[in-house]
Amino acid sequence: MNPPSTKHDGHPGLPSKVLHAGFSTFVVQLCGHNMEDGTQPFPRSFIEDYLTTRAEHEVLLIQYDNSRVAGMSTHQLQSTCFITNGWQEFAIANGITDEGECKINVVGVNDARQIMMEFRKITI
Repeated sequence: MNPPSTKHDGHPGLPSKVLHAGFSTFVVQLCGHNMEDGTQPFPRSFIEDYLTTRAEHEVLLIQYDNSRVAGMSTHQLQSTCFITNGWQEFAIANGITDEGECKINVVGVNDARQIMMEFRKITI
């Protein structure tokens, strides 16, 4: 597998393409770990800055349609998606063969960037 591209519009490792290609069908929210309800949303355009500067202290929720997963860890960056329709390729690549919930524990910002790259690869 090729390493993530370092071409970007301001931050290495997370190309701005991530923000535009294929994300029209997704709602992306970044939630502060101290938020009372855990659902403080940020505009998609902020995701690059947010992952670069604050992700190690936050929870990343990726929503598919209106499905939302609650109860994320407050001390790990955790990415959650639902494997439906176009997500089969992602599931197979990550060793998940059935449709359903896919939880990916992420230990740092670089891993978060890599996951965003994986999302990009199948959503373009």
